[in-house]
Amino acid sequence: EGFGLPILEAMACKTAVIAANTSSIPEAVGNAGLLFDPHNPAQLAERILSVLDDPAQLATMQQRGLAHAHLFSWERAGRETAVVYQRALSQDL
Repeated sequence: EGFGLPILEAMACKTAVIAANTSSIPEAVGNAGLLFDPHNPAQLAERILSVLDDPAQLATMQQRGLAHAHLFSWERAGRETAVVYQRALSQDL
């Protein structure tokens, strides 16, 4: 996965996300999920248990995830891309 679309899709479905702290994953997760060292399975287990044992944490992750996923909409990406093109076209080459 090049950016983390499955992470954002999961968040859009109100799924708590626990992901490896590597590559572009932290950017996709933001403050809406939990990260773990991919070389530390005990830390992954700890993160999973922390969500299973704390309904309030789960609810917070679900709410933050839904809000975070909306920051990466295709509509927003299109608008931001259009701005870049408009700026480039307005400059003397």
